[in-house]
Amino acid sequence: MPYVGAVEDFRTIRRLGTPKQVPCVAQSEECDVKWYGKYCYEEFCQSGDKISEVWSAAIQEFDYDWAWVQIDDCFEFEPLGIDCPGRDNILRATHGT
Repeated sequence: MPYVGAVEDFRTIRRLGTPKQVPCVAQSEECDVKWYGKYCYEEFCQSGDKISEVWSAAIQEFDYDWAWVQIDDCFEFEPLGIDCPGRDNILRATHGT
């Protein structure tokens, strides 16, 4: 869980100041899913309940101050009919035209 003052330290950083403590910000989603070990990434990214379960466990285990949830870089392309394959622990990516 974030330490007391984490939000103010983020505000200070945004103003290009020096924070009292450097917050831990991890873009570690794929690693956290693998660490959790209960779901493959493709299964994880299709369920809000699984996303919440995995992130809650990772935040507790690794004491993140901020969780960056970004599950699919392709969601804007899929409705256009662009193929965005992904399976198991291979992340989705645009493919074709």
